[in-house]
Amino acid sequence: MSEAGDVAKAFDKVIDCANSHMLTATYSTSPVPEGGDGSGLIMFSSCTLAEGKTGADAVKIQGEVGAALRGMGNNAASWAMFPALGAGDIDFDYFSVLAFASYADLGAAWEVMVNGGGLRKAAEIRDGAMTCDSPRVYDSRMVRNGAGS
Repeated sequence: MSEAGDVAKAFDKVIDCANSHMLTATYSTSPVPEGGDGSGLIMFSSCTLAEGKTGADAVKIQGEVGAALRGMGNNAASWAMFPALGAGDIDFDYFSVLAFASYADLGAAWEVMVNGGGLRKAAEIRDGAMTCDSPRVYDSRMVRNGAGS
């Protein structure tokens, strides 16, 4: 990391790599909204695929859920992250990750989910393809967002 320059310094501000971390294969399933920089809040759920379902199924289904919820007013960005190096002995298949620009956006998204039919719609699309645990929510700051960052 000593040769990584400004990128390493940016990561040092937001993460302590002395604890633990893992490499993931990450697939965008719902883009960051226009004008957003990816900073704000990030929510991780550990998900297990049903028998016979694949990672490709998870990415497709999560994208369909994201598109449907966006149409209902939920403005979250989302990714499917598949653990790779450093994952250790895990009992799930992938992380379902959602990002919100602010607590207000998180609240608006949950309004859609709970009172606007979003949970029901997501369950219809998933159709038993996966189960996910209760999400963990963290404050976040975008350090790097693909090529050109």
